[in-house]
Amino acid sequence: LDSSTIGDAHCAAAEEIARMLAEVPFEEREEAWEQGMVGKLLFLSDRLYTQLEEEETREYELGRVTEILGLTPKEGVDKVQALVLPYYTSIVKDGMKQIRGGGVGEGEAMDGPKLVKWRQSLGVSETQANRLHSEEFAKEVTRCVEAGQGRVRDGDAEVLLKVRQLLGISSFESERALESVTAPLLRQSIVEMLTALTA
Repeated sequence: LDSSTIGDAHCAAAEEIARMLAEVPFEEREEAWEQGMVGKLLFLSDRLYTQLEEEETREYELGRVTEILGLTPKEGVDKVQALVLPYYTSIVKDGMKQIRGGGVGEGEAMDGPKLVKWRQSLGVSETQANRLHSEEFAKEVTRCVEAGQGRVRDGDAEVLLKVRQLLGISSFESERALESVTAPLLRQSIVEMLTALTA
């Protein structure tokens, strides 16, 4: 199929969705708009044209679909991004779960290069991914420190190393995340020790 045929099919789907939305009472429209098929259609169109076409063709075809849906191109992009980031987040979390031993079989394991390919194919920016990776790594450090009651056990240290490699976290970032979790615990234990000594 050529791009115009695919574009026409997506436009026909957009016209059907627009017709269905027109039947929704105005006061309920925002909820139907957000939870309906609009975002999914835009996401599918965006992914398809990102992989098959040049940027100009992608923008043109997405513009046709967003116009039918009564959206500006920016609103269309925003709706796609609203679906993309949560989807990418679930891919990251699934990869981390695999590392902890609760994931899929060995042949399907997620690694750093696969995660980069997912990020690129979904159109998640490097900045967004880095922020998400840092947040998820910090959560994993917190989980490991809490499980070890203030220290990182050997098995958890191995998990953190693998998660760090998956997420592309540098040694410096890793040390900062560990310090941000352990420093408050260390302060608390020092306060408790001083309180006990002065009591």
